[in-house]
Amino acid sequence: MFNLMKLIGKNIKYEINETDQKNIDLLVKEDNDNEDNEDNEEEDKQVNSIKISTVDNYQGEENDIIILDLVRNNEQNKIGFLKEFRRMNVAISRARKGMIVLGNERTFSVNEDWMKYFIKLKDNNCFYDHIPLYCKSHSKLTEIRNNDDFMKVSRGGCDQICNFLMECGHVCDEVCHNRLYQYCKCMKPCERKPKSCSFNHKCSYKCYECYISNNLCIQPITTKLLCGHDNKIICYQFNNLLDIKCNYILQNICDRCNQFFEDSCYNFRNTNIKCMNICNKLLNCKHKCKNICSECTEHKCNEICNKKQDLCDHICNIKCHDGRCQYCTQEYQMICNHENISKLECTEPT
Repeated sequence: MFNLMKLIGKNIKYEINETDQKNIDLLVKEDNDNEDNEDNEEEDKQVNSIKISTVDNYQGEENDIIILDLVRNNEQNKIGFLKEFRRMNVAISRARKGMIVLGNERTFSVNEDWMKYFIKLKDNNCFYDHIPLYCKSHSKLTEIRNNDDFMKVSRGGCDQICNFLMECGHVCDEVCHNRLYQYCKCMKPCERKPKSCSFNHKCSYKCYECYISNNLCIQPITTKLLCGHDNKIICYQFNNLLDIKCNYILQNICDRCNQFFEDSCYNFRNTNIKCMNICNKLLNCKHKCKNICSECTEHKCNEICNKKQDLCDHICNIKCHDGRCQYCTQEYQMICNHENISKLECTEPT
């Protein structure tokens, strides 16, 4: 039952009673723990509804059409709890109008009750060695005798081309599918005239995409904006040029760093300009400011000091600072005639 729910769950609505649901919930948790979650690009539409139940939990219920899966299929001919006549009686007496029983006759041949039932079906020409599937669209019968035969009806119809005339005016050229036709995706080029198009462009979408995109024209064009600059825009934007931001690049001299900088026409017109040059102002420490001009407010130096220490020949390797350098903390070796040579910090007393 769990595997059946996984198979049909995204295509068909199903009902399940509370007792079976508790058992399924445990399997779902285990299944989620063992599998990576995969995001589907688009979920299929749900077009039908069925009810799923185990035999034990279907007592007292009935339905017009019942599909009974006998489940058991093994070389040892073990049929488990289905050997009990009470369960068999429940299983085959729930349908009001019609029932389809799927199972392996050989496996159930060891049970007298089931054999009597199969003989009765054969006497009434209701016993088949295949599953007959009828396609209403093409009036074609497909006989399913093994797993490979299911590929002939992989989309729920038959192996013919659909050929249904869709609302868009195109003929569906997919393999026959047993779905409502409004859920078909027409992959042919759209032939409708795009909305908000002043240049008689052809639609750039595939037919089904055009419905999703509201049939807007997305052809690239070059046009002159109100500022006088040529810009590349999307065709449907042509009727709303006031909303277009001009990306034409202009040059100007920054009042702060006196360097040339570039920005878009739109930003210049809206005084939203930012000089992204390096500040380069000469600081009191003799270093140049390396901050971005438009972000520089305090001209802080972030360079390494690099001044010569007052008490030794080492270079100060800490961040630039005001005043005298701190004690030198670099290691040095004392050169003497003793065997033990000590490693000291440069400014430690000897």
